[in-house]
Amino acid sequence: MVSVGRRVPRLAAVEPREGRKLFVRFDDGREKTVDLAPALESRRLYKPLREDDALFRSFRINEYRNAIEWNDALDFSAMWLEALPPSEFTNDDFHSTMERQDRSEP
Repeated sequence: MVSVGRRVPRLAAVEPREGRKLFVRFDDGREKTVDLAPALESRRLYKPLREDDALFRSFRINEYRNAIEWNDALDFSAMWLEALPPSEFTNDDFHSTMERQDRSEP
């Protein structure tokens, strides 16, 4: 028997949040908010993403849905995003969740 290993996560949606946080929804329905600030501080090549809000928010999901990318030069894989711990729940997260659930009040 041949094992193909763990399934590669696919991104269904990614939305910018406060600071350098992203709301991530995977194709299997899992959702979480992650903070990329520590990762962006770790390498000089991420300096433009640290300093430019508009650039940071200009990411897109790549054609294979296995990464987010900026200008075809910088990216973060879905596997890496999946491994990040969830960030604290923000007001944006709460409101987005409520809208998706079609509720305006808890």
